[in-house]
Formats: sequence, structure tokens, C-alpha cells
Amino acid sequence: MGGTASLALSGAGLMQNVMARKQGSSSSSAEYANRMAEIDRQQAYEEKQRRDALAKATAAQRARFAATGINPTEGSSGAVIQGLETKTAEELQARAASFDEQRDRARESFSDVQAEQLKKTSASNLLQDDERMIRQLQAWD
Repeated sequence: MGGTASLALSGAGLMQNVMARKQGSSSSSAEYANRMAEIDRQQAYEEKQRRDALAKATAAQRARFAATGINPTEGSSGAVIQGLETKTAEELQARAASFDEQRDRARESFSDVQAEQLKKTSASNLLQDDERMIRQLQAWD
């Protein structure tokens, strides 16, 4: 009878270990997903802010040109507007590269965490659990 209780407790302990490993894995996965979503939100927010600023700047520049009697779409005035748009596009590309680097760092960090968790659940750990279970079964007989 005592052997059965010991076996049941041992099995429950193994299940707790397995569940703890899975929970740790899902926790790091959730943290990774949250970090990636935060990077995406930040990038979208900054891009919208920059595009809004461009729209305001080009509208103001066109108004200044029109106020002085210059056609805002022709000649050098058109080049000024085009320059604002080009500068904004370059800035957005640079920021996108920065966000890509942040994503890469998050991926690397997540990979490191996963590798560490994999080490914790390596075959040797599982083998030790199996050997302990075998010893308990043998003691039960």
C-alpha cells in the first residue's frame, strides 16, 4: 500500500515538473509576443506622427508659396515640397531599420530563453526522472 502512495506522489511530482516547464515556456512566449506587438505599435505610432507632420509641413509650405503668388506645384516650389516628402521617406526607412533591429534583438533574446529552457528539460533531466521512477517501481515490488 505504501508503495502505491509513493508511486502516486512520484507521478504527481513528475507532472508538476512537466507543467512547470510548459508554463515557463508559454510565459516566455507570451512575453515575446507582447514585446513584438509593442514594437509594432510603437512603429505604427511614430510613422503616423511623422506622416501627419509631413502633411502639416507641406500644407504650410504650399500656403506660404500661394500667399506670395508662387504656384506651389511648379518649379523650385515643387522641388521644396518634393524634398520634404523625400526627407520624410528617408527618415521612415531609417526608423523602420531601427525597429527591425529591435525585433531582431527580441528574437535573439527569445531564442536564448528557449535554448536555456531546452537545456533545463534536456534528455539527461528526463533520464534522471525515469531512473528515479524505475527505482521507486523496483522498491514497490
